[in-house]
Amino acid sequence: TNKIREHAFGDTFDHFTHSVYAVKTSPDGKLIVTGTAEGRVRIIDRESTKVLETLKDKDRNFHADRVRSVDIIEKIQGNPNVLLIVSASKDKTIKTWEYTASASEGRGRILATLKGHEDEVRTAVFRTDTKQPIIYSGSRDKKIMKWTGWESTLNETKPTVFGEHDDTVFSIALHTQSPKHKFLVSSSYDHSAKVWDLEKETCLKVLSGHEGPVRTVAIANCSSVSKSPIIFTGSVDTTIKVWDYSKKIPLIDTLRSRTGAIRAIDVVSDGEASVFVAVGSEDRNVKVWELELCKKLPSSNGLKGSKKKQQQRRSMTNNLDVDVKFVYSLSETLGRIDHPLYCGSVHAVETFKDENDEICILVGASAGGIPQLRLSLG
Repeated sequence: TNKIREHAFGDTFDHFTHSVYAVKTSPDGKLIVTGTAEGRVRIIDRESTKVLETLKDKDRNFHADRVRSVDIIEKIQGNPNVLLIVSASKDKTIKTWEYTASASEGRGRILATLKGHEDEVRTAVFRTDTKQPIIYSGSRDKKIMKWTGWESTLNETKPTVFGEHDDTVFSIALHTQSPKHKFLVSSSYDHSAKVWDLEKETCLKVLSGHEGPVRTVAIANCSSVSKSPIIFTGSVDTTIKVWDYSKKIPLIDTLRSRTGAIRAIDVVSDGEASVFVAVGSEDRNVKVWELELCKKLPSSNGLKGSKKKQQQRRSMTNNLDVDVKFVYSLSETLGRIDHPLYCGSVHAVETFKDENDEICILVGASAGGIPQLRLSLG
């Protein structure tokens, strides 16, 4: 079991006078990409905290309205010098960019401005397990769009409708690591999240139970414990629900923030049996849980007559309502780290493990600046 040895606040990236709605790190963790309320997409060097570039199109224009989402991948896997970036905006467009990290000047260039949504685009993510990257986007027009061939055809790219909700699509997360489990999860203002088969493009299940709009979704893998991915959904109802992808009745547990509508979730695994969950809410709080995923205990026949074993099992949950029939028990071994940011609502959180094996959490919020929280594992 991991123990948090200490937590501290590292560098704050103070290059913003407007709200930061989106934060992502490059695959090697050296660069930070941000999207802001004034329509800017910025590239920041994480070590020096210096802004390397503000991306502009061929006419030296930015997005015409706030940038709601960004994503970044390597153009060629294993080569961190050439990166692809996608940004989604309230201006109803998606822009794709190429950024050359090793160039001395003129590093960023526009690839395409994608038009197809009829309203604000809330999210856009890359899929990287295909021959060419595919983009999936979600919008206030209730649609999830799939974009292929966008690199070569530029503005002529026409999307296909991948799926729909009954209201605004807020967030999309992909899981493509396992050949058997390739799926997309979308969250919506209609109080639900949906799980979609990426190959068949059909809805596998609806994750219902939240009492408010589901603003955010994240997916975690703990392959040492289970082959089944774990899904996290966060809602305006102030709860985070935890789901087992492979189960017919997938809900594992509900974590309660109690202090404000959930706007952002991100997760990072220690590579073994623990998942760190960072949650941002509109009341200026960031909370962190370490969830320990334990293998299934013996069946009820094996536990029959053993009150001591049942009591030990309950103590592992640390006051979380986890039933023995579930495959996993969740242990709140870290508890919550509450930090009033004094910078308005939290719009984005990004978690990753740095070169020192510390867990870093970047926070995008309403008053600009990106605070950085570091967690040291004992």
